[in-house]
Amino acid sequence: MNTLQRYLEVIVDPTWDDFHANRNSARHAFLACVAIYHAVDRVAEAENRDAAHWRQVWGRESTEFRIIDVLAHHFKHVKSGPERIPKSRERLPIGRALDFNDAGDEWTYAICIS
Repeated sequence: MNTLQRYLEVIVDPTWDDFHANRNSARHAFLACVAIYHAVDRVAEAENRDAAHWRQVWGRESTEFRIIDVLAHHFKHVKSGPERIPKSRERLPIGRALDFNDAGDEWTYAICIS
């Protein structure tokens, strides 16, 4: 499952379908984001470039990928990189911005990403 095509078929597509069937589930949202985000690893290996390079390229080219990147890291690390800003600046936690409840375990509004 090292190729991008196989990874998309076996991991990403079914995980995305699970998320679509359970759009208010934080668990399904997280798993979909993580699965999609890690496609960069397969591209990096195939292209013999660092995954961070592809993460930056895809993030510049796709707002949706930037959101996936932030969500995948937010759920894993509690705060994503863009949320770690100086306390002197205003900030809005990404979970609240995307309408998760206070516990972070359920969406109060289903985001439409197609």
